[in-house]
Amino acid sequence: MKEIKVYPLTKASSPPKMEFLNGSNKDINTVFPDNFQFFELLAQLVEEEPAENFGPLERSMMMAIGIEKGKPFNPDEKTKALLAEAARLGGAMARANTFASSAPGVFYYPDRQWQGVREGMTYTFSRDGAPQIDARNNVYYMAAGNSPAMMAKNVGEGSQYLWTYRDADGNFLDGAKNYKLHVLPNIPAKNFWSVVVYDALSRSELQNGQPIPSVSSYVKPLINPDGSVDIAFGPDEPKEKGNWIKTVPGKGWFPIFRFYGPEEPYFDKTWKLEDIAPAK
Repeated sequence: MKEIKVYPLTKASSPPKMEFLNGSNKDINTVFPDNFQFFELLAQLVEEEPAENFGPLERSMMMAIGIEKGKPFNPDEKTKALLAEAARLGGAMARANTFASSAPGVFYYPDRQWQGVREGMTYTFSRDGAPQIDARNNVYYMAAGNSPAMMAKNVGEGSQYLWTYRDADGNFLDGAKNYKLHVLPNIPAKNFWSVVVYDALSRSELQNGQPIPSVSSYVKPLINPDGSVDIAFGPDEPKEKGNWIKTVPGKGWFPIFRFYGPEEPYFDKTWKLEDIAPAK
């Protein structure tokens, strides 16, 4: 990343020195507000970015509420109140669409709780040129970014992701309870794999007191003799030494399992990720 140089074209002959900011160990709020400020931030984004970044449908909808590039966004008090309520209701609808969704194609395996991007979906979340709004919101409420390499089938390259909000019994994951994930041998990830736990409210990494709420092939996890990996989740550290991600009572959580350099058994589903089970 530090080989990148960004500067105005007018300074190409003498580019300025790049300044890189380190965000590690700093509090950063990446969650959009569920109030009128949402629309203020949207208006700022529209003003700062090229108009072509937004499709005709999006621009039309924003123009209907007074957001248009090159024009001030200054709604009256009545409109502000309506937009504030719209943001609150929109946030509630997004949460339901994401966490409670059971629409066809949401689950990656028909007999498991793990979800993935629906088959046949492009990285712009369209099918035959038609925007798939619910499918897009289903993912973007809990995840902030996307790229073609994350959605296309590239065996041994790019990345793929699975996530779940429920345990093997279909119950939402509870920060006060203990769980176990048994990961079968031969994880189909050419480069590396990881599982990261997120706070269901903020959709950001769970603040649990651990440096990183994660287990991955990079941290030299404890591996069973048969090559499988067991990962414990819960507020209480297991008595037996192992791979443990601490959760927080009173907070919902969800994991994302990442496959970097996903291999064919991931795509043809001859290798399957088991459900997270309540600890016994």
